[in-house]
Amino acid sequence: MPLIAEQALAVMQDESPSPRFDAVIIDEGQDFLPDWWGTIAGLTAGGHTGRLYAFLDLNQSLRPEASLPPLSFSTRLPLFTNCRNTRALARSAAALAQIEVQTLPGAPEGTPPEVVHQRRDPRRLDALVAQLRRLMAAGLRPHQIVLISAFSLSGGPLRDMNDLAGLDLTDDARRWRRGGGLLVTTARAFKGLEADVVIIFGVVDFSPAFRAVDLYVAWTRARHRMILIVTDGEVQRTALEALAEAQL
Repeated sequence: MPLIAEQALAVMQDESPSPRFDAVIIDEGQDFLPDWWGTIAGLTAGGHTGRLYAFLDLNQSLRPEASLPPLSFSTRLPLFTNCRNTRALARSAAALAQIEVQTLPGAPEGTPPEVVHQRRDPRRLDALVAQLRRLMAAGLRPHQIVLISAFSLSGGPLRDMNDLAGLDLTDDARRWRRGGGLLVTTARAFKGLEADVVIIFGVVDFSPAFRAVDLYVAWTRARHRMILIVTDGEVQRTALEALAEAQL
């Protein structure tokens, strides 16, 4: 990745005597490898003294060895205010990650996350279909809801299905935003995005495909409601413990 960036910069320099930028803004910085940052700092007009801003949350890292950028930033600001979730979701997410957060003044309380216990085979879709029908009856539309599991649409329990509860399925976020279907994705693919309602389904125990950080990321994608459909296992225990702690 650093080499590709350097090559792109060289091409730009052939086209312009000053190809570097006045400011560089990095989002999801926790997913950047340490050796990327030297090249990133060199993209600014002033080299290492240029304007470089990085936003990151180590609790949402895709890499187990995530760390702060190895650069000397002139200012580091901890941001504790949750600007996405309702108060109920923010408290429970904070308990899940064992961190402290604040919410915006006037933020709605909202409803606590729901843990829907499914006693039978987690691959069965009865509970998921029931939740979707309930949400549709309440007036929600597919572009307001996202389904998150450990697998993508093509690799998970919905891979052979074109629709669910009468709703078309898609793995294309752009099509989903336009109202073209119900989005089925993973926490990692949906990181940085958000939906009014997030439904997590088909996970029982944590694994390389769905780690504790994936649960936290999926949890925090919901603006208003988060529904976890799960059978007995690590994921259910972790979620219930977070909810209990958030109520203290």
